[in-house]
Amino acid sequence: MTEQAPSVGRIVHYTVGDGEVRAINELRGNTVQAGDVLAAVIVRVWSVENGCANLRVLLDGPDVYWATSRVRDPGGATYQGGTWHWPERV
Repeated sequence: MTEQAPSVGRIVHYTVGDGEVRAINELRGNTVQAGDVLAAVIVRVWSVENGCANLRVLLDGPDVYWATSRVRDPGGATYQGGTWHWPERV
């Protein structure tokens, strides 16, 4: 199966990185921990080749987190913080 190309408006999963926890928790939503996976919307694609995109990460509550220039994680047993990936099929 061919890898999907990122495009504006697609819903993806975003893995929270260690360095983002404090900034996200200062917003009014519920707290997050490094490694949490949250829904995000691609709002701009910078590079299709490595999946570099700007994302609006949807927090649990009325707030969003702006994640800029994030790359797609190729996947594996765990996902790296600060990256996005396609939702798993369930």
